[in-house]
Amino acid sequence: VTEASGCAAISVESSVVVLGSTLRASCAVRDNCTLAEGPDVQLEWRLNGSIVPRSRYVQPAGSRVSALSLPGFNATQGYLACFLVHQGEPQMTDEVEIKAGYPPSKPMNLSCMTNLTNPPTFTCTWMPGRETHLPTRFSLHTRDKVGNPSKSFMPPDGSNSYSIPRLSFHLFSEMEVFVTAVNALGSATSDSLFQDPMDAVKLDPPNIQSIRTEDGKYGCLIIEWTVSDSLDWVGELEVDLRFKATDSERWTTERVLTYFFLFLLHLLKCALLHGTEYEFLMRVRLDPGFWSDWSRGSKGYMLEKAPSGKLSLWWRMMDEQSRVLQLVWKPTSQFKANSKNVSYHVFHGSLSARTTFCRTSEMHCEACLPRGTKKLYISAMNAAGESNPAEVTFYQDRALEPVSGISVSSYRHTGLWVHWTPLASQVVNYVVEWCVVSDTEPCLISFLVVPRNHTSAAITENVEPYRLYRVSVYPLYRNGIGRPLAAEGYSEQKAPSTAPAMEVGAITDSQVELSWQEIPVDERNGFIRSYTVFYSDEGGDTEGVIVESPQRHVTLRNLKPSSLYKVFIMASSEGGSANGTLIMFRASEVDSWNFLSTVLPACIGLLVFSVVTLSACFTKRDSLKLQFWPMVPDPANSSLHKWTQTETLKDINPFQDLQDPSPVNISRFSILDISGHKSEKEEQKPDVTAVDGPWPSQGRSIGLDGTPPASAPFERRCEGTQAKDYLNYSGVPYATVVFSAYKSQQGAPPAYLRSDSTQPLLQDLSPSPKQYENLWFSANKDEDASFIGSQVTKDKEVGSSAFWDDFPLLSALKIEETDIESVS
Repeated sequence: VTEASGCAAISVESSVVVLGSTLRASCAVRDNCTLAEGPDVQLEWRLNGSIVPRSRYVQPAGSRVSALSLPGFNATQGYLACFLVHQGEPQMTDEVEIKAGYPPSKPMNLSCMTNLTNPPTFTCTWMPGRETHLPTRFSLHTRDKVGNPSKSFMPPDGSNSYSIPRLSFHLFSEMEVFVTAVNALGSATSDSLFQDPMDAVKLDPPNIQSIRTEDGKYGCLIIEWTVSDSLDWVGELEVDLRFKATDSERWTTERVLTYFFLFLLHLLKCALLHGTEYEFLMRVRLDPGFWSDWSRGSKGYMLEKAPSGKLSLWWRMMDEQSRVLQLVWKPTSQFKANSKNVSYHVFHGSLSARTTFCRTSEMHCEACLPRGTKKLYISAMNAAGESNPAEVTFYQDRALEPVSGISVSSYRHTGLWVHWTPLASQVVNYVVEWCVVSDTEPCLISFLVVPRNHTSAAITENVEPYRLYRVSVYPLYRNGIGRPLAAEGYSEQKAPSTAPAMEVGAITDSQVELSWQEIPVDERNGFIRSYTVFYSDEGGDTEGVIVESPQRHVTLRNLKPSSLYKVFIMASSEGGSANGTLIMFRASEVDSWNFLSTVLPACIGLLVFSVVTLSACFTKRDSLKLQFWPMVPDPANSSLHKWTQTETLKDINPFQDLQDPSPVNISRFSILDISGHKSEKEEQKPDVTAVDGPWPSQGRSIGLDGTPPASAPFERRCEGTQAKDYLNYSGVPYATVVFSAYKSQQGAPPAYLRSDSTQPLLQDLSPSPKQYENLWFSANKDEDASFIGSQVTKDKEVGSSAFWDDFPLLSALKIEETDIESVS
């Protein structure tokens, strides 16, 4: 690259552009340029040494001018150059500097302040706004209302404040103040501020000369201070007093209105602690001006005074055998220590002959109470003196009736709310006692005395969040103390600090036993409500088992043999949950011997049970049969069979196929007589009821067990009757047999039937099956059919045998001669 100065010139709209805007420029080749002979002239652009792409500029054919348009110019400063290409070599013809930035912003937050210290000044400050990246000049302008011309002041470059000298402004006169900002891209003016210089005064800090005490004024310090001599004309000042104990970080600020009469001012500060060193600061203001800076600190010491007021006390016997007594106390609202260093003296005996029980600077002490001691005294002491002793009375009866119920809950997340059930007996007061439950800290009790008409109390003293407290309530009687009733609670709960570590117990192929220890009380941060044991196998299947507190063991069942499991435990309280450490275990393989030792005895036991059961069933088969199939009465096997001949039905009549397919059970039959004739022999018997022939005059029913009905007693009426007397009997006797059918054990048994018919029995009737098994027979039509009575002898004639052969069913029911005693 060579330089060809004077061959071309660059022209731009402005060498200063807005940052991010489009940069436009042109380069024209001069006519006297010797390097640009002929119509074909080639130009190119470069910005900060980098070639600008051809798409950013235009040069028509045969033209000696190139126009550049470069959008988004984001450099605050750059150098734009035009090059002439001669014989393939670019030569720079001209170069210009380009600056970019922003127009000035409107100045903001203009404020002015008057300083009355010699020499007085009126100082104004403002916010210049955003950075312009360009040289910007600010000017401060004032204009008063008197009509004087406005004044302008030029602060130094880069400064956003200016102090106007005293001669350029007037006190007690309002004036207008504004600021103007100017740069190459424009200008901006702030809003006008109208202000009286006396309303914006800022005084110099005061000077604390001394701090001292005054006789007869306990708890008070006198602070002597001054202001600048130039303020001798000021009538009223506001003062801020700031103080703190030297060993404390907390400052206390109080505002004081004072009048300026002398150069040396006095300020009295009371209600300070005796025996304490304090540090004081001061500042002043001329209302409604600005506060001065704080003065330098000064220290003062408050004298001590003997403690005054009473202490509130409570005690409890730690050990009845050794008589170890724990005594606690706290100051009441009337108590004043009057010193920073206070100690307490506990003694017994008379005031003139004291025996020390304990001496401490704490609010509690423990010691052995001598036997026979009924009262203790306690007093507060410092270097200036001792308070009046307070009396402690010990009651011998300390096991009176307690309160009947107590509950503890959170109180506004900062304390505890305790509620108890009052007593019907005479109670003087209640004492609420609490202390932290910890494995590492001792139980330092705090207490609160509650009036008798209260049943609840809020505890906010010595209570921290996430810590467990045991709260006890004691009823106080006139002659003793009731037994305490205690409960535990948290003021606020959160997730446990840690989760318990699990221990793996016995492992089998299908289950494992897990156990864990209780979380230390200092790490619970709340009541532990439950534990959740999560376990997953190698396939990623996860399950959980919830274990309610206080149980601390669980058995995981239905595990897969030889599988690797991952387990962790989650402890949950009312404030959150915490996860424990992940552990792993592998289920055991299936043990064949264990399997056989388990399954084989079970199989043998089942086999023995089956054998015993089958044997019992076989032995008691009749009883079991009756349980499932009730016994159906069988006439052939009943007691009635004893009356019949044990003959077998050899010849089944041809009507066997007509038998009723449903067997029946004969329960009772009746012997009826429908004839009106009487035999001569029967008429000669006066002691016998008149009947016709060998049958009773009226029907009688006889049960299958041989017992006649009560209404029709059985009578032996067949004495002297021959076997074939029925052939001469003109009547038509017949028997009606009533059955109780057993058809699938359904339906009720039919009622007894009785026929009073006098018609011939079964004459000219075709055989048909009845409800009971009925065998039709054919006999001599000239002979009457009848049933043979119970007095027929065993020696039958031939006609009688033939008769029974024709009645195979009735043959089984044939009545033999039997004594009436056997029947009954």
